[in-house]
Amino acid sequence: MSTSWRTSACALAAFSLAGALPTAPSAAPASGSPLPATAATANAAAAVVAAGGLWIEPGLGMRFRYVPPGSFLMGSPPEEPARNAFEEQHRVTLTRAVWMGETEVTQAQWRRLMGNDPAFFLHCGGDCPVELVNWYEAAAFANRLSARAGLPACYELSGCRGTLGGGCARRPEVQKCDGDYRCGAARLTGLDCQGFRLPTEAEWEHAARAGTATALPDGDLTILGRNDAPALDRVAWYGGDSGVSYPGGMECARWSQRQEPARTCGPHPVAGKRPNAWGLHDVLGNVWELTEDRAEWDDAAGRLVTDTYGGPETDPLCRKGSKHVLRGGSWYALANTCRLAARGSTHDATRVRTVGFRLARTAG
Repeated sequence: MSTSWRTSACALAAFSLAGALPTAPSAAPASGSPLPATAATANAAAAVVAAGGLWIEPGLGMRFRYVPPGSFLMGSPPEEPARNAFEEQHRVTLTRAVWMGETEVTQAQWRRLMGNDPAFFLHCGGDCPVELVNWYEAAAFANRLSARAGLPACYELSGCRGTLGGGCARRPEVQKCDGDYRCGAARLTGLDCQGFRLPTEAEWEHAARAGTATALPDGDLTILGRNDAPALDRVAWYGGDSGVSYPGGMECARWSQRQEPARTCGPHPVAGKRPNAWGLHDVLGNVWELTEDRAEWDDAAGRLVTDTYGGPETDPLCRKGSKHVLRGGSWYALANTCRLAARGSTHDATRVRTVGFRLARTAG
């Protein structure tokens, strides 16, 4: 079961990325209502936007929500059900506001900007999250969107080869592969870059929590079975409720302890579940989301290792490691993985049909 929480289409003019960002009144606007345009500079405008304020990027019509700077408790408390030992709760302070994508980047948005569609679940449709893309490809997408908007590129990519979105066969047995697009050198120029980029792990969790300290954006999590947590059904497509009827879904009839029976499962159109308090959809479930932080997986200790997690920290960003941190869980994930503090990882070149991304942009 699910209720459609899709926001209404914007009927007002979009704003120029290269010029001023919109300002907002002292209270957050109603969902679906874009902020009024002004002649203020981007930083001045960002200073008065309320948490959750809406801005629409004009090139692709991508919707972004304002996430204010501030301090929050990152990670999970010891009593949270199904927590992992590498989710140590600690205080993090973020000094930059960001515009965070209201949803994960969709197949239609990727296709309009990049000219192809790498997704495995093509029959899910253009409003479904693009998946089967790697970190290099997410960075290339962000740079191309920045260029289209007249903004600086946030990634320095050199020695790149292969086809964007290429190198993986669309066969049921291929759940992940190393795509043929990769770069010899790749780095984020810095968090002050005014173009588009991936959020840091801390920015992602701050935005996803939207002021909460619970396992879910709207409360606590009770797990009844491996794929059975009714509270998740309000906010996430996960292993218990992700049944699909379109061709090409993954066989899931034998998944144990499911909340809802289904023959095949897969991702769903974005914004089909309840948003969090700041207007962000699908922060849990649908697809795992790439973040900018690097990491290593310690097999011996059975934990994800970053040098900036454990705090207290200010504007943390781990730049060491062969992998990137994933957040949010997916349509394939067990209930215990779809929590705001849950952490995963993937290699730079690896493409997985449960992994996509959400863009961010520094606001001031």
